[in-house]
Amino acid sequence: MHVVCEAAEAGDLPQLTTLLAQGGDVNARGKNGNSALAFACANGHADCCSLLLRKGANVNQLSDWGNTPLHAACWAESIKCIRQLLSAKAHIDFQSSSGPTPLHMAVHGGRAEAVTFLVRNGASRTLLWQEKTPLALAHDLQHSECAAALEKADADAKALKAREAAAQMRAREAAANAAAEALLAELEAESGASAPSKPESKRKARKAKKKEKGEEKGKEEQEPPSAAESQDLAGSDAEDDAPLESEQEAALAASLSRRQRDVRCPHCGSRARPTKSGKCPNCFLAFVSSSSRAGRSESSALEDVLARMNTRPREEDECA
Repeated sequence: MHVVCEAAEAGDLPQLTTLLAQGGDVNARGKNGNSALAFACANGHADCCSLLLRKGANVNQLSDWGNTPLHAACWAESIKCIRQLLSAKAHIDFQSSSGPTPLHMAVHGGRAEAVTFLVRNGASRTLLWQEKTPLALAHDLQHSECAAALEKADADAKALKAREAAAQMRAREAAANAAAEALLAELEAESGASAPSKPESKRKARKAKKKEKGEEKGKEEQEPPSAAESQDLAGSDAEDDAPLESEQEAALAASLSRRQRDVRCPHCGSRARPTKSGKCPNCFLAFVSSSSRAGRSESSALEDVLARMNTRPREEDECA
């Protein structure tokens, strides 16, 4: 085996440093075609791994089995070497010629810590090796810690996906609301430019109505009523002020039949025909008292007069 590979496998950093300084091949291959970097990672020598990477070692150099140094580091569960290889851009999902990825290799060896580290750094959990995902392989080999790490990674991924979907939905809603508000503002600006707003138009209408009322009131105060209007007003006032007694007496006189118009005066006792105003032509007193006129209707007053006429004997009427 090449001396550089021997020094890397043994973890002899001073010897490896001397060999490389003397021009040793940084990509020297040893048993099964594994590189010096693969030997250092398989044995967990992170310091030798770091030196080889600084000197330009090929991070994805394949062995005769098609494995990379990352496969060796995952099998050995050397987290420091895995971190250095990933920092140097090692292919995290590289499938060897036989098919396993570095994650499959860690699950196959029951390296739960390496499984967790690879998953956190984005290793694929869906690639198949012998028609099995890393989780199915962990269940088949009964590596419960590896299976738990993979199941947790699946749950975290689903939760992250749900949060991202919710964030995208909120972003789309915010964009849609912003677009709607912008369109509404544009429409309001256009309508405001073409016509006044509703509150403004209502205020203007109220002001115009008040102004119109004020003008009409001023005209009424300034213009005196015409002669015809004054006469109508005077006539209506006179009609309203006419005594109720005259109306009742006229109605009483008109309602009496021709035979009943000659009646006896309740005041002087003479029998005579009432005047048009319903008064006795002898004593000039009304045939119906004022209290009766005020408290009774026309029909009741007529009944009162007729009652008085019928209560007296007919002989007395003839003598009188």
